[in-house]
Amino acid sequence: MSPILLRLKVILSVCAGCAGLVLASCVSGGATAGGTGGTGGTGGAPSTELPATLGFEPAVTLLSAPGQQHTLTVLATPPRGYVVRLALQGDFQDGSLDRGEVITGSDGRASFELVAPTYPTTFSVQASVGDQVFAKRAVSVSSSGFATLEVVPSYSGKRPVGAWVASARTGTTCSGLTGNPPEDGDLIGESAAGQAPEIQGVPLGPPLAITLRSGFYLSGCKDVKSLSADSINQVQVTVTDVPIKLGQTDLQLSLDFGAPQLPWDSVFATTIALAKASVRDGAVDDVEALLDAMHAGAGAGADEFMQLRTQEAWDDSVRAALGASAESGLSATVGAWLEQSALAITGAQLEAQLVAQGSTTQAFLHLTSFASAPAAEAGLPAQAQTTLAADPGDVVLLGTKLYFVPSRLLGAGALPIAQSALPGATSVAEALTAVLSCQLVAATVVGAGGSPVLAYPGCDESCIAALCEQALETVWLRARDASANATDDVGSLQLSATGTASVDTLARPQSLSGTWVGALAVGAKSTSVGGGVVAGKPLPPR
Repeated sequence: MSPILLRLKVILSVCAGCAGLVLASCVSGGATAGGTGGTGGTGGAPSTELPATLGFEPAVTLLSAPGQQHTLTVLATPPRGYVVRLALQGDFQDGSLDRGEVITGSDGRASFELVAPTYPTTFSVQASVGDQVFAKRAVSVSSSGFATLEVVPSYSGKRPVGAWVASARTGTTCSGLTGNPPEDGDLIGESAAGQAPEIQGVPLGPPLAITLRSGFYLSGCKDVKSLSADSINQVQVTVTDVPIKLGQTDLQLSLDFGAPQLPWDSVFATTIALAKASVRDGAVDDVEALLDAMHAGAGAGADEFMQLRTQEAWDDSVRAALGASAESGLSATVGAWLEQSALAITGAQLEAQLVAQGSTTQAFLHLTSFASAPAAEAGLPAQAQTTLAADPGDVVLLGTKLYFVPSRLLGAGALPIAQSALPGATSVAEALTAVLSCQLVAATVVGAGGSPVLAYPGCDESCIAALCEQALETVWLRARDASANATDDVGSLQLSATGTASVDTLARPQSLSGTWVGALAVGAKSTSVGGGVVAGKPLPPR
């Protein structure tokens, strides 16, 4: 019997038992013809659980003549009854299955019939249970025989090469394929890096689209019109980098600050002057500013504080007790610490998380710290929008402009400098007690009055010392926030970074190493600055 007549006999015999189904539904690769369990029996009611594995027996490519009929068997484990859906995929042309689903028997097996297409081609038979467990068997059809195809990679890029996966398919050309890399064809060959994969059982006759990839980040394709049956056919496929998936960027970024074009203390000169002026807040000198702040913190005793302060000349007594540096010691110390903080910007690091959130051109820098201080304490925004781009060779470019509060930026860097004056201090205000002794202030204020123990009713020497320490905190916060209250002392950093990225096998960015350049402006002053940039995957939470 000819292959065509045999195929027609199978179709008619199947459709005779398909009440209410038209002939087309019986022969379509994806149709369900109400089939039974096939060879192996039903094994009782089908399980609602998914099998651990599903495969074909055997799993090798099925080589077929046009129109030839084949019995295919699927095996599911653990063995029990499962409903297995069947479908044809790829260039199956007029090929057909005798049913759209089978039920495995108690041994986990079920069989069904395939009638091969009447034309040379390649395609796959897919079996599935649920939407998670799949198996495929490749089919190659030819009337002229089959060949072996050696696919030789040609790659001149920089990405490390892993294993190679080559595939062949009929019914299309490279220009007709979608995706980069496109989905693998029906016939597949694999090899280690440095070797050429071989594809077995390639049909002679039809034109082929040959794809080659390493992971999903190197990809190439070549059209092949004909093969020879007498020897191993060799085809060279040029492979290129799959574009970086910038939309899946999620990196922990670090920017190093190099030496600026202008000295940092010059750039921040206005900020430092504002901070020193904020220490006094309109007072004639630092002592008056300190006692004003103490008065503001006295609460219910504020009236008695001010009355005795004036009556007993506390300001003059404190000036005399503190000595020559009393009038400007606080403001000078704050200014010096902020100036040193400015000079320490060279070598500091700005840390941020770079997240693209699906966009290939836009991302956000979620700022985390500057010079080890939390971003919020350093006067930096929570996030800044960033542009993203990629050039060939895995070169990534990003640019952003962010604004900051200059006095807070310097204030965040002042703590380690202040700690050199008072090791162990947990704040700049605490470190100021090493410059101005609150114990001396308290003793002086109490000693200026008529009571040997009280400065004013309800407030003894320890109370005055506490008010002094609280006042130093107030004075420091005024200096730290000086720029926040000044419209002419706004800080900005505009930068552009360029770096070479590494990617994973899905072409997602994994690291970045390069440089950045930009301009840092404080008020009317601006300086060029730049440095190194590195990025890597965020560490998992602890």
